[in-house]
Amino acid sequence: MALGERIKQARKHAKLSQVELAKAVGVEQATISRLERGETRKSAYLPQIAAACGVQHTWLAMGKGTMLGTGVGEHQGDYNVGPGPAIMGKVPLISFSDAGGWGETIDPYTVGDAERWLDCPVPHGFGTYVLRVQGDSMLPRFHDGELIFVDPTVEPVHRSFVIARTTESNGTTFKQYMRDEQNRQWLKAYNPDWPDPPLPVGENVVIKGVVIFKGEPV
Repeated sequence: MALGERIKQARKHAKLSQVELAKAVGVEQATISRLERGETRKSAYLPQIAAACGVQHTWLAMGKGTMLGTGVGEHQGDYNVGPGPAIMGKVPLISFSDAGGWGETIDPYTVGDAERWLDCPVPHGFGTYVLRVQGDSMLPRFHDGELIFVDPTVEPVHRSFVIARTTESNGTTFKQYMRDEQNRQWLKAYNPDWPDPPLPVGENVVIKGVVIFKGEPV
């Protein structure tokens, strides 16, 4: 089965339209369409597509194993045969300060200071949370007050939108993750008029999750 057919099958499994999948991944609908038609034969966004659809990345990217990772012959170390990403379900709306320590001191299933619990409209991994966008640094893609669903189990790729904590200032920031061919990594504001310089990703920057969906303010 070709890559495009696997992506289409994964999307149908998740009951997502091309527009919904594109939104969850952070790309244009045309990107998903080209992949499914076979016009594009590789993509850096396959990890996000796999996470959004709740399927195995190894199967999606290379056709190895089975779509849901439960096939005979698969074993720990080659494929993830543990529980897959949760399909829908409620996730907590938390503060940026809580996001900075997410997964270190906070149990996502017992968090008591969540502003509220919201239904996640796309498949997601363990510990997914919601933040309310603050400020104008990510305009015009993200507006002040909008909700972003953040999955800490998704690995960032070039141009992912991420939540990160800077250990020097112990602050939490929402930025776009960039990586070049020399594996240099940095975070930048999406707003081209934002005055702050890009932030190099090093030992003092910890990625706390990748944005998998954008929702309306509540």
